[in-house]
Amino acid sequence: MQKPVGVIQARIDKALPPVWDDGKECLVTTGYAVKIPSGVPVFEGEVANQGSWYMGGTDQIYIRDLEHPRSRGAGLMAASLEEDRLHTVLLALIELLDRVGETGWADALRRHLLEVEEARDRDSPELLQYAVRRILRLSGGMGSFADLVLMRDRKVLPEQNEFHSLRRQLFEVAWDELR
Repeated sequence: MQKPVGVIQARIDKALPPVWDDGKECLVTTGYAVKIPSGVPVFEGEVANQGSWYMGGTDQIYIRDLEHPRSRGAGLMAASLEEDRLHTVLLALIELLDRVGETGWADALRRHLLEVEEARDRDSPELLQYAVRRILRLSGGMGSFADLVLMRDRKVLPEQNEFHSLRRQLFEVAWDELR
């Protein structure tokens, strides 16, 4: 018997034994491949402290299931992904920032995107208002998102015009959400 690596591994090992009590093999432990369609958001990062046993600090991969009704927002606040301009603009900005190497800002926008998605999933106008106000606060103060210029080797990147347009759209869409 090996010593458990951690709480999560112990739960996984206990939940999915190689052979069940009735003698049947557990198919889940044999391994599967997952093919993620292009355009489906995949978020990777460190898990924050959840309190209690879940202290955080480990990596997590979150893949949003766009086909699942819960992912599309089934409640009153639901907007189809085609209609959700805030979602669309955030994704476009994240992709652009990742492409030009501004990963810090891309990660910040990913966190904001998750807040918006959670608010829609929970059908919570209060959470959505909170998430949108946090997006609008990105433009406050020196060194803020509003001051960002995409540069490399002291030269403005050609993507700056696209970035400027998307950033403007983000704030317009966010203001529209508050109305």
